[in-house]
Amino acid sequence: MALRESLDRCGDITESDEIFLHVYAPVIAVYSEWILQRAAESGKECLYFMARDGYMPLIAAQLLREKLGTDIELRYLKASRYAVRRAEYAMPETDRAGSICVGGIDMTFDKMMKRGALTEDETEFIAGRSGYSDRRGCILQYREIAELCSRLKKIPEFDEYVISHSGECLENACGYFRQEGLYGDRPYAIVDSGWLGTVLKSVSHLTGQEINGYYFGLYEMPAGIAGANVESFYLSPYKDIERKTRFCICLFETVCSAPEGMTMGYCKDAGEYRAVESESPNPNTVQIKRNSELLRMFMESYEPEENTPSVYAEFTERLLSVHMGRPTAREAEIFGRLQFCDDVLESGMQDVAADWDAAEIKKQDFVNKLSVKLGIKKEKLKESGWPEASIVNATDRPERALVNERMYKRMMYLRKAAMHREKY
Repeated sequence: MALRESLDRCGDITESDEIFLHVYAPVIAVYSEWILQRAAESGKECLYFMARDGYMPLIAAQLLREKLGTDIELRYLKASRYAVRRAEYAMPETDRAGSICVGGIDMTFDKMMKRGALTEDETEFIAGRSGYSDRRGCILQYREIAELCSRLKKIPEFDEYVISHSGECLENACGYFRQEGLYGDRPYAIVDSGWLGTVLKSVSHLTGQEINGYYFGLYEMPAGIAGANVESFYLSPYKDIERKTRFCICLFETVCSAPEGMTMGYCKDAGEYRAVESESPNPNTVQIKRNSELLRMFMESYEPEENTPSVYAEFTERLLSVHMGRPTAREAEIFGRLQFCDDVLESGMQDVAADWDAAEIKKQDFVNKLSVKLGIKKEKLKESGWPEASIVNATDRPERALVNERMYKRMMYLRKAAMHREKY
């Protein structure tokens, strides 16, 4: 009913509008309904939707709250991995090298040093001490990043530099969180997309609070966070392997984002703390604003059904697994052009579906890709935020390559699950 009424009200509708209304609007609706149900059942009085992945769920929750008969306060909390980690670096017993040396698409030594706000001279010094003077701009594989992390932990100056650039970050971040009520006694939880749960971990560390979190999906449990404190809607740590093979984190975050720039930090202005945003707005702002309009239209007609979590998840899987795991040519073309960056500083935006050709697809073959990732073969692969769309955009016969991609993902997730099977 909500879909039909939204389509009728749209007037001149684009293909992008149709895809959003058929796939993302219903998913965001049931996810937000699940959040409000779980919050009410557990006695939460306030929910903090984290910038920027909580923007769309907040819109849906605001329109659902009255329909569900709940008076839970809904707030928008400005934060980012970069902002909270910069503050956390000033705290003792913080693994600065481990936090900075996190993999990503086209990750380089220089990009990682920027995460710690190191100057050019400091970066050059650390490059010399760690053996990276002639490789500062080279793209690093995950095993190389892990090796660099080990080296940085043995260089005292690295920690000194990172701490020196934290400056007032810690005081301002904690002041902002206190102002927003995170130090209060009333029961609350944060809402975020999830994946690794590092923002929750950092905020918990900064505030000294045991914070609950509701997530769309988690691939790992954040270290130091009790499993009872977090709940996942669609993907659980080391489980839901088949769902994960047909899900795309990068695409989900790109679509379900906010129009403003990322939070760079916090400052005190006229006695109040506020978030400092990047001067660059989200490059997908026009599309996001349109999608927000469509979501509001959808939610006005949406009637909650209060289903069980498994029903919500199965419904979500029917929509996302096809769209993300086997996109049509038009889905891959239209949504693949959205701009994306998985680095905490958003340096170097690119199409979420990287431009692959036949030669690159051959290199992405399961056996070859696995050999490269394990360090058996010395070869560079072109990373893509949405590999399935890169495949569909590159060939009229994508089936074999899509199977190879699923095989690779399945192998990686099964390997990680096996490594943690005693814990979960």
